[in-house]
Amino acid sequence: MGFAELPATMVASILNMEFLVHARNLAVATGAELQVAPVLSDYVLGLARITISPETRGDGSFDEIVAITESAASLDRLVAFTGRSVPAS
Repeated sequence: MGFAELPATMVASILNMEFLVHARNLAVATGAELQVAPVLSDYVLGLARITISPETRGDGSFDEIVAITESAASLDRLVAFTGRSVPAS
């Protein structure tokens, strides 16, 4: 990946997170509606939990986890896990 040699499965996990979280950021910034099946965002959240380590937080990649309820929408839980704030619904 340029900064390190990683297994292809790890790269695929990172790309899944990047695409979905940045698509959400773009939708929020432009006022567009992003419809994501909960099963997809749950899957990507599972990848994020495996991929994002405490060591990668605060280094410019990911901030600390933002507190959110477990009953929140799965995309919101993913976004909060990556350290981004989730606007109140």
